[in-house]
Amino acid sequence: MPKGDKRSSSLCFPATCFEHCRATLPFDIIRDLNDHVLVFIEPHPDDTVLGAGGLVQLIAREIRSHGRPERIHNVTVVSGYHAVDDTFIEALSEKDKEHIFDRYHDCLNSLYSAISDNDIGEEEAFIRGYYEDCLKYLDRLKYEQKDRKRHDIILKSGLRLFIENKNAFVRLAGKDMVKEHYVLLPFYDSIAGFTPALDHVMNVVALGTVIEQILKKSGKRKLTIVADAGKDPHGTHGLVRSVLNRTVLSLIEEEEIEAVTYYWMHGPWPVMNFNNEEQACVAMFTEDIWRDKYAACAMYVSQQDPLVPGSESTPFRVRVEERNREYAKLVRKHNKTIQENERYAELYFRKDFLDAGGSFEYGRFKDYIDKIEG
Repeated sequence: MPKGDKRSSSLCFPATCFEHCRATLPFDIIRDLNDHVLVFIEPHPDDTVLGAGGLVQLIAREIRSHGRPERIHNVTVVSGYHAVDDTFIEALSEKDKEHIFDRYHDCLNSLYSAISDNDIGEEEAFIRGYYEDCLKYLDRLKYEQKDRKRHDIILKSGLRLFIENKNAFVRLAGKDMVKEHYVLLPFYDSIAGFTPALDHVMNVVALGTVIEQILKKSGKRKLTIVADAGKDPHGTHGLVRSVLNRTVLSLIEEEEIEAVTYYWMHGPWPVMNFNNEEQACVAMFTEDIWRDKYAACAMYVSQQDPLVPGSESTPFRVRVEERNREYAKLVRKHNKTIQENERYAELYFRKDFLDAGGSFEYGRFKDYIDKIEG
């Protein structure tokens, strides 16, 4: 992104970054699916839909229209239960509550089993013990309900993860197109009777385990990551981004990944500091795709009222619509090939780490991570 340009307060980017913006999404990503796995990484449930709901639809349409076998993977890193009011869990049916506890158990058990299958060192043994305690504690919460506060936290978490998120992705891409994964990182979703050490080791092992599972099932060793670039006031987005970067670095060093391409997506939040090395690119889309994106946002019933920080009246979904419209206008000024009916655009910043011969350069990746971590 060019420096020294006046920024719009609503867009957070200099207008000049749109002068050479690539309008070739989703086709760049589809092209890479021949040897890449596509994984969206969202800090909270709803971040992928807010930031990339149009792109998810475009990719799903391309996959279906060409009869491709790939699926879109979405990894939700924390539950976001803090944002759910008590009134929403009071409205849950007993069937919904049982479903939430069962799904929560499945997620924790999957992590526990996957970590147990790996070579167990001292750190992994501690983490395995943490998830084992979580599973036992979860069963007590379900059947004894002595700790009402934590019982309700599970219900709030499950409402966002297993009901609202599921409904939103079905609305965007239909059944079975988006494969959902949940990490429930300990720094946020500690439900056992103790709080684990809040260092990155535990979180990196958990996220790395999920990504490894995705790669192994796909049979591929190259990764396309679409991750959130937002900066929320609580710092969760930044911490998740740090865990992600350390996780990918670890997987490359362990030779689980051969190459990675990043796409940073932009939702309703202010954004992280970029390195001026990224390529701005957009996914252009039409009114019908926007309507489905907006409808998917509305599936997060417990999240209809959150307002953009610094605003007393602008909900997230409204800010996203404003940005998607304005991005499209800025792109159209500089790219005359855009179709007349493509009135919405999502903005992404792409970064790969390939040399002139197309080989992945570990040193460039590590330097990049050091810069954005610093």
